[in-house]
Amino acid sequence: MDTLRQRYFLATKTFQLLDNKVTVNEKSLFQDKEWEARYDDLGLDIVKVKTREGIGNTVLFGGLLIVSSIMTYNAFTDGKTDYKLAWLFLFFCFMWGTVLSWTIQKYFTAHYFLTGGNKTLEFFIDSPDNKQVLAFIDKIRERTKFKLKIEYTTFDPDLTFDDQFKNLKYLKANDIITVDEFEIIREDLRGQHLIKK
Repeated sequence: MDTLRQRYFLATKTFQLLDNKVTVNEKSLFQDKEWEARYDDLGLDIVKVKTREGIGNTVLFGGLLIVSSIMTYNAFTDGKTDYKLAWLFLFFCFMWGTVLSWTIQKYFTAHYFLTGGNKTLEFFIDSPDNKQVLAFIDKIRERTKFKLKIEYTTFDPDLTFDDQFKNLKYLKANDIITVDEFEIIREDLRGQHLIKK
């Protein structure tokens, strides 16, 4: 599965894994954007975040819905009905109800973040389901590990040995290379840096 399509209320996200990057297409009521991240720009840390924000918006739009509902009821039931005004109030009821529903969804939302690099990916936890989302994130992490291993274990004449050694320690700390590989690559890089001098 090299594509993950997610839907949450009025928002959709599509993640596509390519050879050297992941593309992200995000659409919602308020945005439509497409962007990409190279695997070596991504981190390896998975963070689960449950937000409880926007309660003020929920109260505000709930209040507007109640007021619009009362005005709609009065407009349709009083003896001298102005249908244009009544239908306008009914439209407001629909609009505030939709926004209220969106703010309630946002209040209870939960996300996974793939973080630790220069770019962060954000996933809805249960779309299509938690198991598929985690499996897709693991695919991205494996590709990220592969790219980082190639990048950090290859001799770079523009970097000092200390800089490359820090990169090697990062690979070992994140289980991208084993302790034995760490020792072999460290000695190889040390030799290459001595030759460079």
